[in-house]
Amino acid sequence: MLILLYDALLTLACLAALPLLPLLLLIPRARWGLGMRLGLLPRTVRHQAWLSEGCVWVHAASLGEVNAVAPVVRELIPKLPRQSLVITSTTKAGCQQARRLFPQASACLLLPVDLPWLVGPWIRRFKPRLLVLAETELWPNLLLQMKAHGAQVLMANGRLTERSYRRYRRLGSAMAGLLERIDLFAMQAQPDADRIQALGARAARVSVAGNTKFDLQADLDALRIDAAEQRRRLGWKAGAPVLVAGSTRPGEEALLLAAFEKVQRALPTARLVIAPRHIERVAEVEALLKRLKWQWVRRSQGGGAEDADVLLLDTLGELRTFYALACDSGAAWVGGGFADFGGQNPLEPAALGVPVFFGPHMRHFPEVAQALVDAGGAQQLEAAGLAEATLAVLKDAKARAAMARAAEACVAQRAGASRRTAELALKLLLVARMRRDGQDWRGEGLEQFRRVTEFGAAVEADGWHPEEHGSVASPREFGRLPEDGDDPA
Repeated sequence: MLILLYDALLTLACLAALPLLPLLLLIPRARWGLGMRLGLLPRTVRHQAWLSEGCVWVHAASLGEVNAVAPVVRELIPKLPRQSLVITSTTKAGCQQARRLFPQASACLLLPVDLPWLVGPWIRRFKPRLLVLAETELWPNLLLQMKAHGAQVLMANGRLTERSYRRYRRLGSAMAGLLERIDLFAMQAQPDADRIQALGARAARVSVAGNTKFDLQADLDALRIDAAEQRRRLGWKAGAPVLVAGSTRPGEEALLLAAFEKVQRALPTARLVIAPRHIERVAEVEALLKRLKWQWVRRSQGGGAEDADVLLLDTLGELRTFYALACDSGAAWVGGGFADFGGQNPLEPAALGVPVFFGPHMRHFPEVAQALVDAGGAQQLEAAGLAEATLAVLKDAKARAAMARAAEACVAQRAGASRRTAELALKLLLVARMRRDGQDWRGEGLEQFRRVTEFGAAVEADGWHPEEHGSVASPREFGRLPEDGDDPA
């Protein structure tokens, strides 16, 4: 009954917005991807040939969620050679990041409005075998249509804050019914698992796999190389301290610029990179820099920044590279927590071996923040004490090196969630295939068991040890049909 009400209200909202359509077409930000939101596929996607085996469909809300689920997708790529890859997002930033990270994907699209007659045709065309939801993306019609067409659904890097839990709890049995459409929940931590079960998820379907955001090692070497080249292009000398204020929110830039003024007074060669959380706020930050009479340049202008104190990062997808600028002699000021916005992810600079500072408001990343602080790789403090704390670290080479090592080790020790999540996805597909083909799970012999595991999972079975039989996962292009000479997995 509630789904009918949901569909009716969403349909009325769309109809009410129709008179505004000509106006939306005049606004570049609103016009981008409008056809996809209305269920229209881009011409290149409509005309391409699709593999008969269907696809793996990954859905992530925005850029941060795309980054979080990317390591899981990389784990799945070599193990699902017969599947196409489709990635959807709800924002332009997420869609563009997916295209950058996975150029081999068959489609990177904006998710249509969550109505059955808009989502359904896409599902029928792409024939998904598996839907991977990043974190807690619960779109009712997407889930209902996926299950109606036989797809398996996995929640990856599942997270449920106390605030979200209280909000979802108001839906009662309707929420439990929605969660019943998800086959497996790979949650970040035990509190997340407890909350999702309290909402109605079956305990047998819930697993604590860890936080995939700790799985950053694959990108680090490339990021450091890019950062060294970027420093050269900017004209910033090696060894000059670089402070990277990442994912800043309204009101935070003024606080961080005041802290940087104190730092630069003590360390004149210091430079600051400011990266607003939302790209549309660049003009606002630019006006602040102008009012405070800073020497600054915008990243998109290119060229050098030898005479600039501040670099304004106004491009998408480059924050990781600029965090790497602080590897040798700088620090990261992670925004979202100096004002009460719930914090932003501090793991990217920590994984690079950058000392991290963030504010007291980290409710969106409580376990991550506490782990870094406990390890000695981060400091959590008010903006008023930021300059003094940063200077104490930058002026003491041994203290800075110890903090950097602690941050990097904290991330490395907690890696592996993406591999565990991918294994859950592969086993989910295996069980679904056995059910579909009428296989007897307990009674079949080892050879038959190995023969049907075409998904390449290193399965857990008595007497089965992958190292005795060679690797089952050869690196092959995702979505390519196997050729002569390929192993049968």
